[in-house]
Amino acid sequence: MEVHHGAVGTGVSGQNAEVLIPASDVGAGRKSTTEHSLARDKCEVAQVPTVLIGDLCQKRFSNGERCGILKIDIKGAELRFLSCEEDFLQLVNRLVR
Repeated sequence: MEVHHGAVGTGVSGQNAEVLIPASDVGAGRKSTTEHSLARDKCEVAQVPTVLIGDLCQKRFSNGERCGILKIDIKGAELRFLSCEEDFLQLVNRLVR
């Protein structure tokens, strides 16, 4: 198991993305997609690196091994993630949301 910190669903790696972290425990999200829904909460803005999960796995598993199970919980950005990681998802046996 590996845990990585960053914003996914951006289609790029190695840049920064702004993430809103609300005062209430509603959940965080990328500023460009959640600003309106969190407008009433006082939010902290954090800069986090953007990552491509496919790139991370390619570095870790250079022989093209398959991913047995992938658990994602990205606060409503799952569809964006799925569209940005199509090549990697072909190597995933099971996806849990």
